[in-house]
Amino acid sequence: MNTNTIIQTLITVFSSGAILLILRQQISSQKEQINNLKSTIESMKEYMDIFKIDELKKYASVMKERAEADGQLKAEKVIRETFESKDWANKIFEPFKDRFDKLFETDQFFRGQELFNNTIDHFLLLPRDEAISLIKEKYPINGKYMIEEIESIETSDPDFVKEQRRNFLKDLPNHLKTDEERNQIDS
Repeated sequence: MNTNTIIQTLITVFSSGAILLILRQQISSQKEQINNLKSTIESMKEYMDIFKIDELKKYASVMKERAEADGQLKAEKVIRETFESKDWANKIFEPFKDRFDKLFETDQFFRGQELFNNTIDHFLLLPRDEAISLIKEKYPINGKYMIEEIESIETSDPDFVKEQRRNFLKDLPNHLKTDEERNQIDS
């Protein structure tokens, strides 16, 4: 064998040994890093266990509910104070006061009132049950107020209502009257 070959073989063996030593050093370094990471992870677990995330979530939920309840209580207090004050309606309707005044100044309001009164007068002439039945059927929105008005008139002046109904039945042609209506007129 030649010296060159021996030197080359020795260089190869020493280089391979050096590479193995370097790799071993890197492996032990990485093993140490892995062990450090494991201990860090374990300490993080212990740290997280101290706080108990579920307990924190429950606490946050309770605090949120308490804040909402406090806000609701404050709102209820403001509403109660508002309604207990004497001028709450004035405060609420103040922006609309001009519109209300203009509405009452126009004849539109009086037309409606006149129409309502006229309608009531016509229903007063009918027998009470028939009038209420027709009102409920024909006036689903204002019927309640019409019935209240009729009841108020009947309560305050029952003789007037009876007299109006009697006069209406007298003026009604006979062929339009029922036997019961004819008997009511005679009595």
